Amino acid sequence: MQTAFPRWSCRERQARESKLELDLRQSRRGAFWGCRSAENVLAASMLVSDFEMTMDAQRWPVCGVGAVAVDLLHRKEHLAKALIEKFLALCKQRGAMVALLYPFNIGFYRKMGFGLLTENYRFRFRPEKLLYSASGKCGLRCAQPKDKERVLAFYRAWAARYNGMLVHRVWDELRIFEGKNVVIHCDKSDEIDGYCCWSARPTGPEGFYSSALTIHELVCGNAAALQAFSAMLASLADQFAYVELYTPFQSGHLLAADADSGENDAYRNGIQEYARYCGGCMAKIVDLPAFYRAPIKIGQGLRMSPFTVRLEICDPFSQRAAEEVLLHWEDGCLSVRGAEKKPDVTIRGDISDYTSFALGAEPLKTLCDFSRLHVDDPRYLPALQSVLGKTEKPICFTYF
Repeated sequence: MQTAFPRWSCRERQARESKLELDLRQSRRGAFWGCRSAENVLAASMLVSDFEMTMDAQRWPVCGVGAVAVDLLHRKEHLAKALIEKFLALCKQRGAMVALLYPFNIGFYRKMGFGLLTENYRFRFRPEKLLYSASGKCGLRCAQPKDKERVLAFYRAWAARYNGMLVHRVWDELRIFEGKNVVIHCDKSDEIDGYCCWSARPTGPEGFYSSALTIHELVCGNAAALQAFSAMLASLADQFAYVELYTPFQSGHLLAADADSGENDAYRNGIQEYARYCGGCMAKIVDLPAFYRAPIKIGQGLRMSPFTVRLEICDPFSQRAAEEVLLHWEDGCLSVRGAEKKPDVTIRGDISDYTSFALGAEPLKTLCDFSRLHVDDPRYLPALQSVLGKTEKPICFTYF
């Protein structure tokens, strides 16, 4: 890590190294893999972790790769490519349906077949602009060590409701509790139905009141919990200049009566800036036939005639010809068919774009409009979206 990221400050490097050393000793978050140079020196490494991802109310086995690092003296030797090839092979061996990563460069990993999956927003509010409900902060208290298991259990139950959410015992615990303050909300029966992870940071010259309160994670199981946390944040106007909220939900601006961030990079009809938007993790379907192999009950209740779709999906990274898969939908059941079945419609494109569609990140029509995917008979677009697409976009809190 020292030779891979020379721009890191000494403090950043030491913090990163201490975490990696702990992982190497305890394998807390996953397993490290590496490549050695001709001189038998470790020249590149990565951390591979196993997760469960929610999709269509089911838990899918998926793998994630992080901490990808290549020694400065061994750049442009295709070591990162070798690491990702090994990672994808490990995904297949472990039966993972999807491979995940957070990119340092979207274009770099798109060439390897990864498509954009999630997105994130940063909202910046004045505390006094946040909505304060009549019920106030009722039900809030600071989390104690004894609450840790209950908070994790609540997160796992909440994550089961949203496509894209990941579950991993160690990653969840570190993400929620390490170096953060945690406030929980409990209902009348003392059951946790929300939590908020936050920390404070200075925003200007020295002074107690020139600080921002950063909300790393805000998870609410109902409106009462959300209203209580909003009231808590609104009551801190005399201590913090801003509240910064990091969330995958675009609707975060609804927490404030005035969502103006104060940064206001206005342009033409963009009068006020109230959020910063960026991509999140990327995904790749590892084995397309296996992805659809098990019969899937989907699109039940749709009034459509049976149809067969042929997928011609290429993966330049694997240097193989376009993979063809025939899928037949009838009476709410989607199944893989043999080559003898004549298709009614064909979808062609790259595995990166097809992954974004199949996992719900982008609608099929949008990808076709931008020439990312091609459907040879546009009349089937609504049916293909209903059967092969998702009704909600995936979200994810877990950074690895």
